[in-house]
Amino acid sequence: MWRNITAKFKLKYKRYKVRITKWWKRSPDWKRWALMLAGMVTVAALLALLILTIFPRHKVVNKILNNPAAKLYQQKLDSLKKGASKKPHDSSAQREYGVALYATGQLDDAKKQYIKAIAANPKDATLYNNLGNIERDLADYNGAASAYDKAISLNAQLLNAYVNLANMQIYNQHNTDSGISTYQKALKGLPGNNEIRLLLGLAYEQKGDKAAAVQQYQTILQSDANNAAAAANLKRLQS
Repeated sequence: MWRNITAKFKLKYKRYKVRITKWWKRSPDWKRWALMLAGMVTVAALLALLILTIFPRHKVVNKILNNPAAKLYQQKLDSLKKGASKKPHDSSAQREYGVALYATGQLDDAKKQYIKAIAANPKDATLYNNLGNIERDLADYNGAASAYDKAISLNAQLLNAYVNLANMQIYNQHNTDSGISTYQKALKGLPGNNEIRLLLGLAYEQKGDKAAAVQQYQTILQSDANNAAAAANLKRLQS
């Protein structure tokens, strides 16, 4: 039975091959090139689809393999998920599962989990800051800015929220002026914080405002003469 089927298939294959060969020889060059180009485009599209499908998975796998903390969270995912399910109104349980999801590269699920944590504790500024980090990594910069702003409104002394927002504005959105404004706002909430002032100086350098950067470094050294970073930056700009 199988021999007959195989023989019929081979016969049909030979007939189609002969027909295609004759058509190819009779066809003008432009038709041949058009067919070849269409085939190449189809193959390229299939390869692109394959890469887009597989790459994110490899990215998550590599993140887990190269990060001991991610490995640990990967092992705890199931238990943390169960804990979050059992305690839907416990912001700590929701946050811990969200942290694990973020650490293992599952950003969309981590975002949903942080939203649940915020619903359980809407006055926790750190939750909004962490949600902002997820939105930033998802390239939702407007959403990230809103989350960072909310964190700052809840806690005007939350340093990480200012720094994360300013870094996103400067390096992701390429809006140095907005980043500078954020650092200036941070100095109002955290007056005398030389870490912020140092970052503000670097932001001015990024903008190309050398004089403003020098002023920030000099201000730092007035209160902390041993600040090596400010001294090095000032020397570099004045040399």
